[in-house]
Amino acid sequence: GRRMFTTARGTDNNLRHTTLPRDLGNDTLIALGFGPVRVRQVAASYQSVCEALPEYTSFGTGHSLGATVIEFLAMWAESGPERRKFQRIDLFNPGSSPLRRLLPGRRRPVPLTSTKVCAYCVSGDFISRFHLSSGTKNVLQPRKSLSRHALGHFLPEGDEVAARAREVVGAAVARAIAAVCVAQFAVQACSFRAGSAVSRALENVAFAEMAAQADAEGRKVGLRRHS
Repeated sequence: GRRMFTTARGTDNNLRHTTLPRDLGNDTLIALGFGPVRVRQVAASYQSVCEALPEYTSFGTGHSLGATVIEFLAMWAESGPERRKFQRIDLFNPGSSPLRRLLPGRRRPVPLTSTKVCAYCVSGDFISRFHLSSGTKNVLQPRKSLSRHALGHFLPEGDEVAARAREVVGAAVARAIAAVCVAQFAVQACSFRAGSAVSRALENVAFAEMAAQADAEGRKVGLRRHS
């Protein structure tokens, strides 16, 4: 079926004055154990897209602050029967807080009952260390060249991308060669049939000429014409 994907970025690292203060305010709320208020704006945009795409199955993903936004957006979607629920969300190094365990009613994961939740965290990452997933939680070993919170931990390395690209290209080349071989075989078969037809036609012409000559001379021809 048709699918729609909702993504939310993390904290603005480019220090833009239009988004950085908002992101830092949301980061502070998460650090104190609360949900990000950025979800309100995202929910309005999400609802409008869902209304425009009524037959699409919904999926969501995000990293860091964006992962927390998607998680709370999924909770918002489950809270109303007229809202489009997510089938699955994938959270990468989601924001978390050690204080959440101290707040009444907040010791449990974000309550999601119909959404499949897959969380991915890097071992040693402090920002996602205290995250409680209502679904699965996968812990990855860090890459030496990256900081513990970097998104690059969840992306293929350059060699892996190149290897996969070679596999895809190799498979495409093999299919192309097979298609060319089939086409060549078909052309050869057609050429053989055409050649046979021409040979039979020439034989028939020769037979007709011989028959005409024999008839003129009053002789009989013992050859049989090919059809």
